[in-house]
Formats: sequence, C-alpha cells, structure tokens
Amino acid sequence: MKYARIIRFLILAGLWLAPICVALRLAFVWKQLPKPVAVHFTMSGSPDAFWLRQTFALFTVAIIFAAVGLGSLYFRASSSATGKFVIAVLTFVVLVQTGAIWAVINFNLGQTHIDWARVFLLPAAAAIVVFAVLGLISPSKPSANGRTAPAVIGTVLAVFYHYCRKHFWLLIPALLIPSLMWILGGTTGRIIALLLTGLLAVVLIGVWRGFEYRVTTSGVEVRSLGVRLKFLPASCIRSFSKVEVDPLAEMGGWGIRRGSGMTAYIWGKRGVKINSDLGQVLLGYSRPDDLLDVLTAMKQRAV
Repeated sequence: MKYARIIRFLILAGLWLAPICVALRLAFVWKQLPKPVAVHFTMSGSPDAFWLRQTFALFTVAIIFAAVGLGSLYFRASSSATGKFVIAVLTFVVLVQTGAIWAVINFNLGQTHIDWARVFLLPAAAAIVVFAVLGLISPSKPSANGRTAPAVIGTVLAVFYHYCRKHFWLLIPALLIPSLMWILGGTTGRIIALLLTGLLAVVLIGVWRGFEYRVTTSGVEVRSLGVRLKFLPASCIRSFSKVEVDPLAEMGGWGIRRGSGMTAYIWGKRGVKINSDLGQVLLGYSRPDDLLDVLTAMKQRAV
C-alpha cells in the first residue's frame, strides 16, 4: 500500500509518545505527589508497597523507554507475520505500563479507586487494532530467518492471489456486536467483547488478504496470512482442470471448505480443481487459464 510506511511510522511515533507523556505528567504533578509513593496494591485495592517518588519516576519512565526502544528494532520486520505479532504485543505492553503508571499517579493524588479492567482492556483493544492495520497495509514478506513458513524446494514459477473484497465489506457490520457488548455490558461483557473483536479482526484480515498460491517446480503451496495451509508435491498431482462452482449451494459457503474428499479455497465461482494422491483440491481463481498454464509448466519441469 502506498502509505504503509507512513502508517507504520505513525504507530511507532505514537508508542514513543507514551514515555514522554508519563514524564510530562510526573513533572506537572511532582510537588503534589507524596514523598513515599504507593506503587503496589492488594486485591482489595489497598497499597502495600511504597517507593520514594524519585525512584518511582526514574524506574517507570525508564522501563517504558526501554520497551519502546527494544520493540522499535522489530519495526523493520513488521511486514512478516512474526513482526506484526511482536509489534502488537509491544503496543499492549507499552500501553499497559503507561495506563498502570497513570492510574498509580492518580491514586497518589487522591483518587480512591483504580479501574484495572480499563488499564488492561483498552491496551488489548489497541493491540488488536494495530495488528489488524498492519495486516491490511502490508503483505507478508520473509522474516529475518528468510521465510515465514518451511521452505519449498524448487524454483518459484508464479504466485497467484485469490480474494474477494465484497465479502470483507459484508462482514464489517459484525463488529457492531462486540461494540454493543462493550457499551452495554459490565467488565465480563467487555472481556467477551474484546475476545470477539480479536476473533473478528483475524477473520477480516484473512478475508481481505485472501489466499496465496505459490507454484514451484516441486509443487503447489497454499498460504493465508503468511501461514502455509497446504502443500501438494508435483509428484502427487495427477490432473487438473478448469471448473465453475456455486460455493454457497455446492460447498455451503466461501473461504476454506472441506467435504466429500475435497478441500476448497474459494471466494468466487471460478477456479482450478486438482486431482492428487492426497485428495482433490479446488483453488479458486478469477483467471483459471493463467493458473492452468503455470501448473502445466510445473508438471513439465517437476524435479
């Protein structure tokens, strides 16, 4: 995506604002803080450990700076599945640290209650959003070790992408369900809403990105979100042909469908059916003739 680098920069810049905001907050209320600052609390919310405010200030700002600094090293790998996950975890850790420190400061300024559910739930929601955004703006690329899945032996002949954005937009209204649960439910409702939002985010990213078919001289690999779903060795492939199907009527829906000895990866009505020793596989694709040509070349050059 054209603005992928800008969006990644904005995410990183937002994380660097966390320790800066904490430091400014401490500076503004420094004289109002008690000299022994409550830093740890029992399950009932009563403080049971105290630090000097100088120690509290140095330690809290330092750990946030350290988390952001170390995590920033992974931003160059944010196009890989591992990189996206690391950045999402980093977002959660930094925001939890910031929220907890902010809540502790407010408690020492006279607030009688700390809402720990909010301290953890809001960062978790932000981490899910960051992971979703990174998944939408950048395709999966090889990570630092050179691959995102076990390597396929052979020369890559072609890579095909199969998706249908219409299904993505049809699923967007489903986000209203966890939104209503968050607004109307209590703490339990918000936890369920958070988990449901995470599940929907993964589904939506998968639908947006679709399937990737990597055809090599050794076989056909099917991926989604950088994860290998299936591999058909060329030696096991017996035949293949162009087909037209009705996914809803014949397979019960779209996406990954299994049944009657066949696995289908389908978002449209056209594709290529492969008969192999491992079973039948249907690869949905809007231009099946292109896929057929590469599969024929693969069989001719199979190692």
